[in-house]
Amino acid sequence: MTNILVVGSGGREHTLAWTMGANATVYCTPGNAGIARSARTFDIKENDFDGLAALVRRNEIELTVVGPEAPLVGGIVDYWHDTGLVDQGHLIFGPTRDASQLEGSKVFAKQFMAEYGIPTAPFVIFSDPDKADQYVGSLLHDIVVKADGLAAGKGSIVCQSLSQAETAVDRIMRQRKFGDAGSRVVIEDFMPGEEASLLVVCDGTNHHILPASQDHKPVGDGDMGENTGGMGAYAPAPIVTPKVLRIVESEIIQPTLHGMNQKGMPFSGCLYIGLMIDEGAPRVVEYNIRFGDPEAQVVLPLINNVSDLLMSAAQGRVLDAVVTPRYTAACCVVLASEGYPRTYQKGFPITGLDNVSQDNVSQDGVYVFHAGTKEEGSQIVTSGGRVLGVTGFSVLDNPEQAFRQAQGKAYQEVPKLRLEGSRFHYRTDIGDKALHHFS
Repeated sequence: MTNILVVGSGGREHTLAWTMGANATVYCTPGNAGIARSARTFDIKENDFDGLAALVRRNEIELTVVGPEAPLVGGIVDYWHDTGLVDQGHLIFGPTRDASQLEGSKVFAKQFMAEYGIPTAPFVIFSDPDKADQYVGSLLHDIVVKADGLAAGKGSIVCQSLSQAETAVDRIMRQRKFGDAGSRVVIEDFMPGEEASLLVVCDGTNHHILPASQDHKPVGDGDMGENTGGMGAYAPAPIVTPKVLRIVESEIIQPTLHGMNQKGMPFSGCLYIGLMIDEGAPRVVEYNIRFGDPEAQVVLPLINNVSDLLMSAAQGRVLDAVVTPRYTAACCVVLASEGYPRTYQKGFPITGLDNVSQDNVSQDGVYVFHAGTKEEGSQIVTSGGRVLGVTGFSVLDNPEQAFRQAQGKAYQEVPKLRLEGSRFHYRTDIGDKALHHFS
């Protein structure tokens, strides 16, 4: 069997380990309490490139899959090439440091889209907070203020009033709530419509599109409250019709890959495209350079042969991968620490994990992906804001019935999971937006 290393410690990485474990031996660094049940874990930080490389050589790892964005932006793929690991047969799935600017810099991404005619919202860039304040004071419409750099999915703030816009500029640029990521901001027009996420596996030239999904960023029901890393997702997302997908491929995916090649930074890895779709017309909200979280939890289980697909992409032959369907629908409900995305406490024991159905490879059911968990003695305790992703699956052929079954299975299991000394927060409406597309 192929030896694969997954780098990271969240729900996305648990999903990667779980889906690839069917036909590969999986290692993970640093992992979490759930991943430890699907893979061999090692306490090596994701930015310790020397330590990761030593592990790869010692265990004859043939493919490294990098989950989070920070090591990609930090140049882990370049390190693999520069140190001879790739030439020695230790491949890596992900983009180079230069190509990672698509996520690492909102300024780069927006300027790239403008240069190559990729549909997105009109925007202006500021490095001076006073000039940004002057600009927002002149506007009469809703806007979005975005920190330039990485902000763990929380650096985009929708503003529906002048006071909200001024507060966003102040938090990002003066208070530096996101550190150096807030040295510049992109201020763009708010785009009406419905959001969707598309994960595209690329090999630098060609691509394979995975089923569309829909994330739920705001912390509260009805998309109310602050943005989070994602409170849940479902797939496939019916807002992405075959017609919309054709438009996305011709007007967004192909120009993006072509443009990156023209710039001398071909994109290999997972290209995440955040879409806003209004009356059938898609525009780009953002690029990410890795699998989304929690989108991965509902997209990757829909297919077989995940490891073969990622290996083929790393080898530059993604079109050779044979991808077959596994499930027809999935719905993930994130259980978060009380207080998330603001201040929250850690270390609360989790109860009920033994009471939740666990999926096996041949049947539909429910699987709990771990995100912010760790083992303390004989207990599994919370160690992050997003703790668990309760994910229901279906194999029904009818799209509406499949979605309803997956959603129902997830929510049926959620109450069985509890915290000692605290409580989970979760949204009760994950996937409800899909329903009006079926009527």
